[in-house]
Amino acid sequence: HRADAALAVRALSKARLSQLRAAILLGLTRGIFGFEERVCCIGGIPGSGQLDTVLVVEVDEEFESVIARDEELLPPDVSPAALERLIALATELASTGREGRAIGALFVLGDHEAVKKRTKPLILNPFRGYDEEDRNVLNPFMDETIKELAHIDGAFVVRGDGVAESAGSLLQARADDIELPGGLGTRHTAAAAITNVTDSIAIAVSSSGQVTLFRKGRMFTLFDKSEGRSL
Repeated sequence: HRADAALAVRALSKARLSQLRAAILLGLTRGIFGFEERVCCIGGIPGSGQLDTVLVVEVDEEFESVIARDEELLPPDVSPAALERLIALATELASTGREGRAIGALFVLGDHEAVKKRTKPLILNPFRGYDEEDRNVLNPFMDETIKELAHIDGAFVVRGDGVAESAGSLLQARADDIELPGGLGTRHTAAAAITNVTDSIAIAVSSSGQVTLFRKGRMFTLFDKSEGRSL
């Protein structure tokens, strides 16, 4: 039978739970299915020729921690392609780091004018003066640039269409009302705070290999390196 749609999960994660969460997120952002739907997921070990797992996912229950049913997961100015590319880059950083070293990173996508008002540069902006096409995360030549600049403290501020506005940006948003699980540091607090006061979405990469999505101050774990291939 012909498939209605195909979701290419462009990430290095081999953990099927991580792939599943990413696929559901992409399906939501593309409008392939909605929060009220139930998704049957069938999987197997690659190359085995056999299916060994069936999971039934209630989409609203899976994502209730990050977004309410009557809210939009994707900010109005953010393209699904830009979010997909940043998730792929974030997962690659979490999986392999840079030159064998684990590194963290923070990406803030969308509502960039409001975000810029709440940022302070920690370094001279490495994207200043370049054409928009050259600094768009959808440009494959940007991959190595992003990975190299991830060594710098601070966040990447990215326009909703994927154009990188700055790197090494200090986010200045109040975090008084932000409550996060223990063990998460300032990067995650900053991600929650900036998405709480702007209509943006943030992706935090921890040095331990976890990728976390933030929307409206709430978090959702997309990938955890420790998951391995448990399913």
